[in-house]
Amino acid sequence: MKATILLVSLFSTIFTYAQKNGIFAVTDTRAGGASWLNISQVMPDGSDTKFLIKGQEFNGKRVELKSSETRSVSLQNLADINDLPLNSGVAALAFDPSHNRLYYSTMFSGDIRFVNLKDMNTYFHIGKVYDVLPLPNTAPINGNNQGPVITRMTMGADGYIYGLSNNGDGFFRVSSRVKNPVIENLGRLIDDPANGNISIHTGCTSWGGDMVGAADGSLYVFSMYQHVFKVNPNTKVATYMGMLKGVPGDFSVNGAAVQENGSIILSSAAVASKIAVIEDPANLTEVTLKQNPGWLNTSDLASGNLLFAKKDGAVFGEFERSTGNSGVGVYPNPITNGQIVVHFKEGMSGKHTLDLLDITGASKQQAFVNLNGQPQRITLRTGILAQGIYLLRVSDGGKKEVETIKVLIQ
Repeated sequence: MKATILLVSLFSTIFTYAQKNGIFAVTDTRAGGASWLNISQVMPDGSDTKFLIKGQEFNGKRVELKSSETRSVSLQNLADINDLPLNSGVAALAFDPSHNRLYYSTMFSGDIRFVNLKDMNTYFHIGKVYDVLPLPNTAPINGNNQGPVITRMTMGADGYIYGLSNNGDGFFRVSSRVKNPVIENLGRLIDDPANGNISIHTGCTSWGGDMVGAADGSLYVFSMYQHVFKVNPNTKVATYMGMLKGVPGDFSVNGAAVQENGSIILSSAAVASKIAVIEDPANLTEVTLKQNPGWLNTSDLASGNLLFAKKDGAVFGEFERSTGNSGVGVYPNPITNGQIVVHFKEGMSGKHTLDLLDITGASKQQAFVNLNGQPQRITLRTGILAQGIYLLRVSDGGKKEVETIKVLIQ
């Protein structure tokens, strides 16, 4: 069966939005504060903070996606405290650059919501994550029962928004490419046998923190206690990568985001005026602590970048380079996780067609991308295809073949 898909590149014109205008953060309005009711854009050097939503000053609308019900919300005319956009606080934030949306989960109540950056006076309520995720008991989710609290969210390479609870039992994704997003339970994370005594489920090592998506489809969890895990969303296996080096003990890791140059910025809810930076993602545990006088305490970070995706216009990781200088590369190859990322180098422009052909030459999947001269990337999902050898053919707008790469689906 041939599947025709119109894909919007995660690295399109919108891709540069967050980088040119900073990183998104959940903060208080002052240094030393711990009221996570505000979303801001911050420059990594601390030179500027622009508040997009101040929860206590919100005067706008709430839209229920399931019913299309709309109602006005303001602190002065508030029928239900849950109507405030960030409710009792937020510790999980994700940016979808394709649709210009910021997704987040409210603490304790578990509401999954989003705002469109073009209209910060309206927020959309998708639903409660706890209507989808199974809970171990009927105990209320609060300060004494924080295991189910959603504290990690990020955009994945496949375009889904992924979320994870403190205890690793609640793993879910939100379909971001449809008009009415759906929350899907993915099941409990599984510890890699090689993890030893460090489990993704253990409260004293692995709770809290944040998560970033990688170009190969993986997710990387940075726990509040400075431990790092790599998660395969398809197998749900969490592999322990080690503990961060160079971070003082009082610097709890609460936010993580990939910067435009490919480095990772880490922020803390406990410490203001400082950030931690992983300059080389090839060494994920090597961290440099930097003074940053303008930086506020933050409970979470988000950006539109993928880990191992870009550095000085090139690609991190093991992208297989096409023959000649066509500028097209793919990763991974062989395909083992149900998706392949196609990378286009800087300088390519115009509409291009991607055909995934079987050994008979029949097109089994087709996608389109509009290149804008900047490095771009799209993800093809291959889970519906049988194992075997395929050819990925890339053609320009005039149907002239740009490159053909042999790929193996395992």
